[in-house]
Amino acid sequence: METVLIVLAAGLSRRMGERDKLLESVAGKPLYQWALDAALLSEAGPVYLVHGKTEPPEASNVTNVHAQLAHLGQSHSISAGIQKVRDTNADAVLIMLGDMPLITPHIIKSLIDAARGKPGKIWRPAFDARPGHPVYWPRAYFGALKALEGDSGARDVLKAHRGEIALLPWHDDSVVFDVDTPQALEDASRRLNVL
Repeated sequence: METVLIVLAAGLSRRMGERDKLLESVAGKPLYQWALDAALLSEAGPVYLVHGKTEPPEASNVTNVHAQLAHLGQSHSISAGIQKVRDTNADAVLIMLGDMPLITPHIIKSLIDAARGKPGKIWRPAFDARPGHPVYWPRAYFGALKALEGDSGARDVLKAHRGEIALLPWHDDSVVFDVDTPQALEDASRRLNVL
């Protein structure tokens, strides 16, 4: 069984004003790099980086995917990543958000292990009953993800298949902590500098 890890790093950062939050420095490296590094260090499967205006890293172990319509919303970034993965032998994808720097290789591996133990389900980690990220999607959902449009991400697909979602309880807020504001950017730097 092969799971492809898709890191979304093509966002518009609307709540950050003119700044591209994904390129902002967090504890010494660009924000999106934390999610990308976690994906690579997990060694859980091939890693695809979906980028828009974010300059992709030149790395032999990362497949870069340019999302031409990223400015229209996250759904288009997901669709671009799925388009590339559909032609592979992957039986699932794990979609990660580039603005969640506290995600660790351990979270990634735990989620994939849980999914393999109960195949066919959409898997999400959860903290205090709040569903978080990343999200594990079996191949059966690739068509629905490829057809996404707009800026709601995969929310509509999740809503339509809520009965197929399984939650993996997690012990801290790393699976729900994202960077959407300058204050959250400072919080992320502070938290990562003490790890």
